[in-house]
Amino acid sequence: MQSFKENQSGTGGFSPDPPDSNALSGEQLVARWRRLPPALRYRILRHAGEQLRRYHHSGASLLDINLRHSLFNPETREVCLWPPPSSRPHLPLSHFQQLRLLARWHTELEMRLNTREAIQFLSGFMHKDAADYDAIRGALHRIRHYALTEARKLSRRIYQGHLHAGQLGSGGRGTWRSDPGVTPHQLRDALTEAEQSPALQRLKQSEHIQVFRVPLLDQDVVVKRYDAYKARDMTKGWARASRGRQAYAAACTLQELQVETPRPLGFLECLHPDGHPVSYFINTWLPETRTARAFIKPRLHQQPVETRHAVSQQLFSLLNQLYDKGIYHGDTKASNLLVQDESDDAQRRFFWIDLESMQFGIKPMRYHILRNLVQLNGSIGRKLPAEERIAFLHRFYPVYEWARDPKLPALIESKTRTRLLRELNRVCGY
Repeated sequence: MQSFKENQSGTGGFSPDPPDSNALSGEQLVARWRRLPPALRYRILRHAGEQLRRYHHSGASLLDINLRHSLFNPETREVCLWPPPSSRPHLPLSHFQQLRLLARWHTELEMRLNTREAIQFLSGFMHKDAADYDAIRGALHRIRHYALTEARKLSRRIYQGHLHAGQLGSGGRGTWRSDPGVTPHQLRDALTEAEQSPALQRLKQSEHIQVFRVPLLDQDVVVKRYDAYKARDMTKGWARASRGRQAYAAACTLQELQVETPRPLGFLECLHPDGHPVSYFINTWLPETRTARAFIKPRLHQQPVETRHAVSQQLFSLLNQLYDKGIYHGDTKASNLLVQDESDDAQRRFFWIDLESMQFGIKPMRYHILRNLVQLNGSIGRKLPAEERIAFLHRFYPVYEWARDPKLPALIESKTRTRLLRELNRVCGY
């Protein structure tokens, strides 16, 4: 591969070696990262940090580097930074700017390094002989803070961009991603016809929300319809984006941020013939899926311990992925997750649904995370042993100090009982 090594001429530059067939791009390395042995990951990170430090000290600008196109060799630990160093003059980056840049790379590549891995990289980048352990830990804390801040800004910016999507027309406001030429009036006519179709399969129905599967514009789709009957809901509908448009913007944002959700196809805002506002959110139908509640509540306790632990880790990763990206889902009960290939630990996938309650660009606080845990705990039934529920909480220890509180499991159980009683009385809440 091309590894930029310091040459022997004393100029401090780098010279390329012949390409290596074992080289991986940055994206390929990220995809395989967790399958590499820990010791090998530590060596790669240490060597990458040293290469970046030499690259910077050679007079090149770190701002020019594209890690996605850089090459890595897991066998030889060689790193090929792309593009090669240029001789154009540039202002050196301050320590603050370097940390900001490392935070941006952390966000872009989504490496999800643990603390020990991050310290290995920083030891190479900051030169351990010139920086003590406390300085490295302090730099790591700042990088993570900057990375979370950048992730929140990014998710908010993407969401706001999609929230203002759609075209206005005589049929209302809407869009159809598969064919942007479809007008809101045409989409409204297609939805009206679909709702009368004998092929319609109703999945859920309440006073204000209907969910159904139906063929629409030559595609097999799931449509979620929101009716605003009450004066309060109608006022909200005129003052801000409808729930259908919010769900569409959330789905597009998740898709862009590589969070699993059914592919969004479009939305429509219009008026019902009786005068109340109606909105629709449309996404693709996922075959061979069912809700995580239907998988976990009746069956998971009968599965091998390894399967239960794998599902527990996946659920933790799903929640933590949202928090890392500055996203808060207002209702994380298991029925708002779809699961595919549930019996295969390697292929099992979860998809978020009910997206209109999502918020973007926020820093989830203790209250938000605790509320999500209560929602999840109350939706998976009582057949899983208490020890495994507590073990699930232990996964939050390295990330949130307050999760170490020994009173937390009892608090979650108390809040869960309160929530279930309120749901029995049809009252939504904590």
